[in-house]
Amino acid sequence: CVNAIDIKSKNAVLYNMNEDTILFEKNKDEEIYIASMTKIMTALVALEKIDNINDKVIMTNDMFYRLVEENASVAGFYLGETVTYEDLLYGLMLPSGADAAQALAISTYGSIDSFVERMNQKAKELGLKHTHFSNTTGLDVESHYSSVDDVAFILKEALKNETFKKIFSEDKYTTSNKYHTFYSTRNKYGIDTSFLTGSKTGFTYDAGLCLASTSTYNG
Repeated sequence: CVNAIDIKSKNAVLYNMNEDTILFEKNKDEEIYIASMTKIMTALVALEKIDNINDKVIMTNDMFYRLVEENASVAGFYLGETVTYEDLLYGLMLPSGADAAQALAISTYGSIDSFVERMNQKAKELGLKHTHFSNTTGLDVESHYSSVDDVAFILKEALKNETFKKIFSEDKYTTSNKYHTFYSTRNKYGIDTSFLTGSKTGFTYDAGLCLASTSTYNG
């Protein structure tokens, strides 16, 4: 067990995924705001419903609902643009696009509310005790929370999906229509992240800086 890690975060958990053991924990079950860590579950729930990631989606008004007012991070899709599910999944995970999150929700479940209902159902199925979702994006509301341990569990589950695993590990992606190139948010802090095999970052003022990531050590 790793006894001492000098970490500023109030909440952290480190897993050995080969042995499914906890190496380090710090307030791992505390219910906290998780910002864009939410989008790991958004991707997982969307992928359950998507038969073909090359299927097309048209970006409609309701997919952009309240994103400007809430100052949400967006991938930059346009109203009326035709994109693929693959484009949306990369737009969700790399630049952390709330437009992509809402587009995935509406195109797979018909509405954001139905999609969020499925997110909570999935949380129950996974046996998560400290998680409740109220949106697909991770914007702070009291009824939207998780714990670092639950987030780690969601990530472990998502990584079983090969499409998710590929997206999670990518640094750059150009959309099928060539209109957008996305870069992983992990590149924007100017720190060496070459040891990471995959990551998702997040930030809101209440959640602070968040990170879910994977790495290998000695193979």
